[in-house]
Amino acid sequence: MPETMSGSCKCDRVKFQVAGPISMAVNCHCNSCKKLSGSAFSTLVMVDRSDFKLAGGDGEVTRYQVSDRATKYFCRICGTPVYNEHVDLPGKLILPVGALDNPAIVTPTLNAHCENMLSWVPKIMQMKNFEQSPGG
Repeated sequence: MPETMSGSCKCDRVKFQVAGPISMAVNCHCNSCKKLSGSAFSTLVMVDRSDFKLAGGDGEVTRYQVSDRATKYFCRICGTPVYNEHVDLPGKLILPVGALDNPAIVTPTLNAHCENMLSWVPKIMQMKNFEQSPGG
């Protein structure tokens, strides 16, 4: 994986750069991640806070206190998650892979909170696959 990465929100107002390595890439199946992403799980990377820099749109970033331990930061215009903080991870930020400009550089190495994994997730590649939308 490259030592520098960039990312942005969907409306392109919030931009960020990471000038350091990813310390972990994980698929998180916890119920909070499912709710906050609107999906079956979240794919996340952990980076050092000191390597992260907002490169634009810092006035557009708002926060939501997920719990007494976690805070989510996102674009107030389009809702794209930008990063999370967790009290158990001091000095670290958690970034959603989908906000990276090149998410293909990340390969998760583990699944977390598997007790909450939806039963069909392990069978994803057995499903019918389409290069683009199957149409209607």
